[in-house]
Amino acid sequence: MELNRTSIIERSHETSTIFCGSGRYFDGPVLCPAKSANRRYFVPYIIRETTNPLQIKEQEFASAKEIKFTPFTSCIGVIAKKGAKLTAVHLVMVADDGSYFNRNAATTVLDNLPEEPDVVTIIGCIDLWVSPANGMSAAFEQLTGKLKTLKKEQLEDGTYGAKIKGDDIEITRG
Repeated sequence: MELNRTSIIERSHETSTIFCGSGRYFDGPVLCPAKSANRRYFVPYIIRETTNPLQIKEQEFASAKEIKFTPFTSCIGVIAKKGAKLTAVHLVMVADDGSYFNRNAATTVLDNLPEEPDVVTIIGCIDLWVSPANGMSAAFEQLTGKLKTLKKEQLEDGTYGAKIKGDDIEITRG
């Protein structure tokens, strides 16, 4: 097990089933708050790597030349382009296990994007995420505040994907 550069999450690729301290087990590569992190216990917002970049579900990420998310309801997608590869993360405000997207989850997302990406686009229900009434604005600011080449595209509920078009990211629908 290796500790990433921020000491906030642990990553394990050595075993297919991982206990993540929340009383739950997950299959596949999983990111979760490190045991050494200085904070009170909480249910962590888990982000898993998927092997299917054409069906990235909530709280999953993948890298490929072309990506596609499962349907967005109040979700956002973070897509980073580095060279000829996209890395995409599907984010939901409140996970099925009751965990909330927070500053630690924002750091986890940033850690899984390529270093110094050519361009980053955030798509989806951005207006909901920036609204102070939803309690996500601080975490959203943590996520977006450190991205140098950021574009935002407000989109309604739907199914979206992306592919590389020249030096940019082209958003696809349906």
